[in-house]
This record gives sequence, C-alpha cells and structure tokens, in this order.
Amino acid sequence: MPVPRLALAAFGALVLTAGCTETAATGGAVPIDRGTDPAGGLPGTTAAGTPPTTADASKVVAAVNAVLGGQAAISRPLTDQSDGVAVEDDRVFVLGDSITESTDAQHYGTLDRQLRPLGWAVTIDAKRGRTTQQGIDELDKHGDEVHDAAVVLLGHNDAVDPTAYRKKLDRIVELLSGVRRVVLLTNYEFEPGRDRMNAELWAEAAAHPGVEVVDWNAVVSSTSGAIGPDGLHLTMTGARALAATIAVALGPAPVSAGSS
Repeated sequence: MPVPRLALAAFGALVLTAGCTETAATGGAVPIDRGTDPAGGLPGTTAAGTPPTTADASKVVAAVNAVLGGQAAISRPLTDQSDGVAVEDDRVFVLGDSITESTDAQHYGTLDRQLRPLGWAVTIDAKRGRTTQQGIDELDKHGDEVHDAAVVLLGHNDAVDPTAYRKKLDRIVELLSGVRRVVLLTNYEFEPGRDRMNAELWAEAAAHPGVEVVDWNAVVSSTSGAIGPDGLHLTMTGARALAATIAVALGPAPVSAGSS
C-alpha cells in the first residue's frame, strides 16, 4: 500500500492547478523561464542568476524539510542504516528528465551547490523529454558510472499506465541491484492519474530493501513559484527546491576516496 501523503500545512500549501497535458510533459523547454525567478518562492531565494548564499541554502533546506516532516515522507532515509547496508562511496548518480536537468550546471546549477557542501560528488544524467524506458536504456549504457548511491526521477513523459510503469520501475531496480541505496522521487502530479503512477513508486520501495521513495510531489505542490507557465517545468525556485529535496534525502556523504 502507498505510504500516506503528508498534510502540507507546514508550508502553507499552494497546490498548483495550471492546466497541464501530456504535450506539456514532452514538449516544454528546459527551463522555460531561464533568467527569471517568480516572486513568492521559497524563503531565501535570490535574484535570477545569483548564486544562493549559505544562509539562502539553509532556508530552502529548512522549508523542504518542513514539508517532508523531518523525513517522514521518505520511506526509508539514507541515514537509516538499520538494514546494515551502509553507503561507503561519496559519488551519487542522478538520473532524470527535464525536471532534473534544470538543476544541472548548464541550467540553474542548484544540485551541485546543495550536495557538494555535504561531501557528495554528483553525476547528473538528465535529458529533456526522457521517458522511463529511455532512462532504462541510459542505465544499460552507463551502469558503470553508478556507485553506492543513485537518485531517479522519471515518469513525467510516460503515458498514464501504472502497470507498465511498475514493470519499468522493476527493471530500474534490477539494473541498480548492486547499488547500496536507490532513491526514487515521486513525480509531480500535473494531470489526473499521476497519483496512481506515484503509488507504484511507494509499492516498489516497499518490495525492495535498499530502495527509498521521497515525496517530491509534496514539496513541489506546496512551493509557491516552483512551476513555470507551462504547468510542469521548474523555475529557479523549483530547481532549488528539488536540489534541497535530494539533499534532505541523502544527508551527508560518507567519508570516502571515491572522488578524491
């Protein structure tokens, strides 16, 4: 059964109801609002193009942590080592579509800025329009780049078909079977039926030790100004929120010679 979703009162929830279609998922530019940062975003956001200060980043992480309820919306946080499988390598592989792509160095650059201070060496493999099947193909080709930790955010470009999505999730988990911690992020529920897709993510994590789910949908749905005019793609505010969500899930990297 899916883990119950958090109440979003901690963030003064603003659920975005912009009209979205599958076309928006597959054809939107990334990021659609380059050079803008809508007002009313996360606490501590700065002007477009201005790197956030340490204080800014701390406020963003605190706001995201409030939505996640101190990790209550994470099925089994990386910091929980109760199963005895500890992450020993400081390299993390992040796989995604245009939503994740907005956090890379060619776009808003938020993920490295959040994870580097925590000791993580980040590889982002994200591409506009990528489906879950294309993500599987990418893992087939680049599996040797994945070490002890992997983060996956895929599904926005898939048709609403929970059964087919679950089969693809099974394949992703199979390909990452040697990875000590796998983090699956829920999709933003931008159209009807996406909640059923997210339910499969929770079920996947429940079936596989070492797999966690983090409720990105809860964060993005309650972050004012996170979503751009097309109803799906991230603004600077949204990219900061996504980076902070991943940072909250991962916590500090282990001391490792993996990247140094």
